Amino acid sequence: MSKKFKIPLYISLAITPLALWFGIIISGGGGHGDYFWTKILFPLIIISSSLFGQFLVLFLIIGISQFPIYGVIIGKANENNKINIAIASILVFHAITIWAAFTFSGTSFS
Repeated sequence: MSKKFKIPLYISLAITPLALWFGIIISGGGGHGDYFWTKILFPLIIISSSLFGQFLVLFLIIGISQFPIYGVIIGKANENNKINIAIASILVFHAITIWAAFTFSGTSFS
């Protein structure tokens, strides 16, 4: 693994526990929060639970892996000098999923 790959990956691995703590513990508040930051940080989990009426293990794993996956994508793109395209694509994808999380989340997440 090259340094160009490692740096984005390591940053994403460092961000993951902070995002989990902030998005689930702080925003969710043990079921008494408003889930605002959960919708921002982990929109796929919110979308899937709204679609299926429950939290599915597959989507929880995807949500937990989300930032490391972003890090791998950015790291690979950085090795190929296409980091701007990768970051822009991730931002667009994430923005669309955030919109969907706010639009389609049920009353359980308001």
